Amino acid sequence: EIPKRDWSSDVALPISGWSSTLASPVVAPTDTTVYYLQTSDSICTYNDSLIVNTMECCSATITITNGNVSQLWAAVKTKCGNCADTTEQLTIRNFNGSIAINGPLTVDESFRIVKCTNITFNHAGMVDVIQNNNLSIDSSSVLKNCSGHQWKGIYSYDGLNTIRITSGSEIKQAETALDASIDTKVYLEKAKFTNNFISVNIHDYLKALTSNIYGCTFSCTSAADLLPPHTGSRTYAHLIIKNIASATVGNADRKSTRLNSSHVSESRMPSS
Repeated sequence: EIPKRDWSSDVALPISGWSSTLASPVVAPTDTTVYYLQTSDSICTYNDSLIVNTMECCSATITITNGNVSQLWAAVKTKCGNCADTTEQLTIRNFNGSIAINGPLTVDESFRIVKCTNITFNHAGMVDVIQNNNLSIDSSSVLKNCSGHQWKGIYSYDGLNTIRITSGSEIKQAETALDASIDTKVYLEKAKFTNNFISVNIHDYLKALTSNIYGCTFSCTSAADLLPPHTGSRTYAHLIIKNIASATVGNADRKSTRLNSSHVSESRMPSS
């Protein structure tokens, strides 16, 4: 039987008593390197493997890797004292520099982004809104990819969470710009969703969707030119709503939600 061991404490190869049969990994967004390891004693030769997933990191005025919103807020406060406040909740506003998020950004307390137009994510980047917190993105803020690869998007799976994307703010080049489930409250008001594989996916609610979705613009190019991991594809769907007791898109003012790429736009509701 191949001996098992915890490789997490080893920072480099070769590991004592083992030898590697593969060169160092090449860093690229989609590269996975497998190290084949071998050792022997007087009786047997043992083989094992170690899989290394490499991650391309993006740089900016502020760079956060596998962090949370309080870390991001503190970093912005250090760079621009007037650009971070706690008047109502943790808020960053009017930050003219660039922000790069590598890996997940955890929203573990309510957080607001106001007029920050250059927030970028690497291919593993995502915004993870955890239990009982709110995320607000407004005043023409922009969240987008930072390299030749789509980022993961915004995820919320809790009924005590509220997601607001408003006032011309834009989410672009994400695998799923917003994925909301388990009764998350969703307010999309005059938001923009651009060149995402899926723009908005709202699904699997235990009760009716609490939402206000109006005046939004969903767009993509006519060519099948999305970035990896959807190379050679066009936007699959702009708005998916499924497994929900009831949902309303639009408001009493009859302000429309516009789908301006009819060849790829798609809305899905459960059959009655």
